[in-house]
Amino acid sequence: MTTSNITNPKIKKSFTIIGVISLLLLSIIAALGLSLFTYYSNWSDLEIERSEYRVKVEELRQSSDNLTRFIRLYALTGKKEYIDNYFQIIKIRDGSAPRPQHYHNVYWDLPPETREVRHPPSTKEALIEKLKSLRTSENNKKLLATSFNNSEGLATIERSVYKTLDDVNSDEVARETAIQSLFSSKYQQAKVDIMRPINTVLSNLAQEHELDSRKLQSSIKDIILALKGASIAFLLIFLGAIVFTVRNVLRPMKHLVDSIHSIKDGDELKEKVYYHDEIGAVTRQVYSMQKQLSNEVVDDGSTTDSLTSLGNRSFFYKAVNDVSAAAQKTGKKYTVIVCDADNLKSINDAHGVEVGDMAVTHIANIIKSNLQPHDICSRIGGGRFMALLVDCDAGAGKSICDKILLGLKSTPFRHNEHQITASISAGASDAKTLSMSSKKVIDDAEIAMHKAKGQGQGFVVVN
Repeated sequence: MTTSNITNPKIKKSFTIIGVISLLLLSIIAALGLSLFTYYSNWSDLEIERSEYRVKVEELRQSSDNLTRFIRLYALTGKKEYIDNYFQIIKIRDGSAPRPQHYHNVYWDLPPETREVRHPPSTKEALIEKLKSLRTSENNKKLLATSFNNSEGLATIERSVYKTLDDVNSDEVARETAIQSLFSSKYQQAKVDIMRPINTVLSNLAQEHELDSRKLQSSIKDIILALKGASIAFLLIFLGAIVFTVRNVLRPMKHLVDSIHSIKDGDELKEKVYYHDEIGAVTRQVYSMQKQLSNEVVDDGSTTDSLTSLGNRSFFYKAVNDVSAAAQKTGKKYTVIVCDADNLKSINDAHGVEVGDMAVTHIANIIKSNLQPHDICSRIGGGRFMALLVDCDAGAGKSICDKILLGLKSTPFRHNEHQITASISAGASDAKTLSMSSKKVIDDAEIAMHKAKGQGQGFVVVN
C-alpha cells in the first residue's frame, strides 16, 4: 500500500494543522514573553538612571547647603578648616579635585581623619557634566542649568565675604557687614533661586516615576492578559491533540493490533471498524487479507493440516457439503461443532510459539480421541477446530463437547518443568431441516461458539 492509495490522509492533515497552530501560539507566547522582559528591562534601566540622577540632584542641593554652612561658620569663627572645606566642596563639584568614594550627605559631618579612611579619593568628575550625561527630560536639564547659573550670584556674595574676612586691612565694620551679608535677604533670595529649580526637578522626577510606573503596569497587564489568552489557547490545542491522538490514533491502532492478533490466532474478527484515514486504509487491507485467507482454497491437492495431521479447511468444507447432500436423501441428521482455544495467546506469550503449537496439537488429539471413527475433524486455523458428527444431533454434539472439555481439564500437557492446561470454548448446531444448507449449519455453530466465549472459558453452547 502506497501513500497514493490513501485518499483521505486525515491524521496527517490534522497533525499538520495542530502543529502549525501550536507553533504559531508558541511564537506569540515567546514574543509576548520577550516584550514583557523588554518592558521590565527598559523600565529597570530607566529607574536606575533616574535614581542616579536623583542622587546627583540631591548632591547638588546638599553641596549648596554645605557651602552655605561652611562659609557662615568660617565667617563666625574664623577657623581655617571651614574655609578649606568650602573650597574643597567647590573643587569636588567642578571636577578639579578627586571625588571621594561613596560621597554622600554625611561626608562633611565626619572628622577629617575618618573621611580619609572611609572615603578615599577616586576619579575626578564634574557634577554638572555627570548630570548632563544622565537621561532625563529637557525641562529638567534646563532647570538645573538655571540652578547652576543662579549659583553664581550666591558665589559672588560668598567670595566677597571671604575676601573681606581674609584681608587684614579690613576694619571691624567691614568685617561685620560682610558677615551680615551671609544672612541678608539678598543672600537668602540667591539661595532660593538655586533651590527652587532643584526642588522642581525633584518633584518632576517623582511625577515621572509615578507616570512611568502606571504606564508600565498598564502595558504589563495587557501583555499578561494576552499571555494568558495565548497560553489557554495552547493548552486547549494540546488537550485537543491528546483527545485526537487517543480517538484517531491509539484506539484505532489498538483495534488494528487486536485484529492482527485474531488473524494470527485463527480467530474471526468479531467487529470490523472502519476509520476514514490512514489507519483505516491499513485496517481495510488487513480485513481484506483476512477475508482472502478465510476463503483461500488450496489448489495443490493438499487436504491435511501440517501441524496436527487433521484435515484442513478445504477438506472439511467439502466433507460437510457431501454429508449435507447425502442427508437430504437419507434424512439422517448431522451436527457441526466448532471449538476455539481460549488461552492460546497467553500460552504463546508466556512460553513461546513452539509451546503454542504443542497446545494446538494437544487440543487436536483430545478432540479426535472423543470422536467416532466415521466423524471428521479439521483444523481451520490458529486454535480453531471444526468437527462433523455424522448421524448425530446437536444434543449429542454437546455431550461430545463436554467430554472434550473434561479431557483437556484432566489431561494437561508438559513442557520442561511446566504443566500446561489448554482450554476451549465450543458451539454445536445441527441441520434442523433437510433443506438447511451446510453453510448455515456451520454459521450457527460458530455463533454458538462465540456465545460460549462470551460466558468465559470452557463453556459449550448449542444453537
